[in-house]
Amino acid sequence: MSLARALHHHARNRPTHPAVVDARTVIDYRELFARVAGAAAEMRRRGLAPGDIVALSLPASADYVVAMHALALAGAVALPVHADWPAEHRSELARYFGARAVLGLEGDPALELAFGPDVLEHRIENVPLPDEAWEAPLVVSNSSGTTGAYKGVLLLHRHMLARIHARSMALGFSTHDRALMVVEPHHSGSRNACFMALHVGATVFIRCDFRSPEELVRAFRDEAVTFTYLVPSMIRRLLAGTSGRGVLLPTLRTLFCSSDRLSVEERRLVRERLNPRFFEGYATSEGGLVTLSSPEDQLRHAGAVGRPVPEVELEIVDDEHRVVSRGEVGRVRFRGPSVPDGYFRNPEATRERFRDGWFYPGDLASQNEEGYVFLKDRADDTIVRDGIKFLPADVERVLAEYPRVRDVCVIGVSQTSGSAAIVAFVCVHDGFREAELASYAAERLPPVRRPDRYELVAELPVAELGKVSRAELRARARRLLGGT
Repeated sequence: MSLARALHHHARNRPTHPAVVDARTVIDYRELFARVAGAAAEMRRRGLAPGDIVALSLPASADYVVAMHALALAGAVALPVHADWPAEHRSELARYFGARAVLGLEGDPALELAFGPDVLEHRIENVPLPDEAWEAPLVVSNSSGTTGAYKGVLLLHRHMLARIHARSMALGFSTHDRALMVVEPHHSGSRNACFMALHVGATVFIRCDFRSPEELVRAFRDEAVTFTYLVPSMIRRLLAGTSGRGVLLPTLRTLFCSSDRLSVEERRLVRERLNPRFFEGYATSEGGLVTLSSPEDQLRHAGAVGRPVPEVELEIVDDEHRVVSRGEVGRVRFRGPSVPDGYFRNPEATRERFRDGWFYPGDLASQNEEGYVFLKDRADDTIVRDGIKFLPADVERVLAEYPRVRDVCVIGVSQTSGSAAIVAFVCVHDGFREAELASYAAERLPPVRRPDRYELVAELPVAELGKVSRAELRARARRLLGGT
């Protein structure tokens, strides 16, 4: 069932069930579909055509949800853009992906059409059942990743429906769930979770403006939330900013996290302090959810990111695209109905990452005999020093075990000699002494893997999709090393 037909179904069969709740309003399914249909018709009346790309730049709210579905019903393509980005950045992203219109609080003189929030106030009742739209384009999912360059895939309706199907099956999501959205919807994981919740007829609470971990915990309890999607940086703030005994989020049936990895110890703390029903996924904006690790998996296979979800085929291959033996480290590739054919308007990146129906995310991993996947690092981040290749994670794992290190990211910077210099960016607890960490590392790392420099930072920078921004740290490391 397509996105619009699912909303139509819920509007007819459970019209008064709450669909979307934000700080200002509660919208039931009948009202939601009436507003979606009204906004779609009004935008078409003002000149929007099927296939037009629309930069969607609204704050996280019920209006955002109406806008996403209205664009889908109108046959347009949403390009999610963070409303808080500088105007120049929003305009640059819109132009890069060929947007014709903007739907947001501000217009863009470089674009032909501009729709303000007023377009979302139109309503149409008793709309006929919408046509299926399997092959129609739906959204441009931008993936800046950790490289800083614009890359995005054009997802069709069938790609999104495959993602909804995989997530709802793997997580057991149902119409009775109460989902809290706290990650901004320009993030693909948050957006997919919202689509999933409304597709099955659940209730979505939107609160992306929390000022403290305590305020977030209160919201979970007050709204009896059963599902939420969080990125690792949010989980770490919750763990660091709250105290007390017992489980902090007892109403949750599913706490889901992806975007970047948590350590084995962090997973344990999440299960003990936040909620025991903690699921961690390996996902990409290009292909959606790839693997899932359940609480039981985390106990049996510590460090794994789980096994492939339904309808996803995953392999570990060598540089010649041959499948490697179980337990051997190689490059990840996967395929399935949620994966598009390539990047949008970027043939060079497509040739690099898409091959014979497979998507290569650039990650290194191994897979054991039971099919569990163990991520190692990014292939692009491999450090070469004195002719020896190794991964930043090999160094990070050791440094993270030092008691006064809270978080760490290791960067290798190529030198004119052909060997790499290593900079360790470290977040620390009180009482940290760099000389002690250097001595600790020297006892546990061979000389070739020892950092040349330790740089203390309050927090590791986070990229737009919630991952540690290695691009920013790499640029900073080059400056520290004198631009080499």
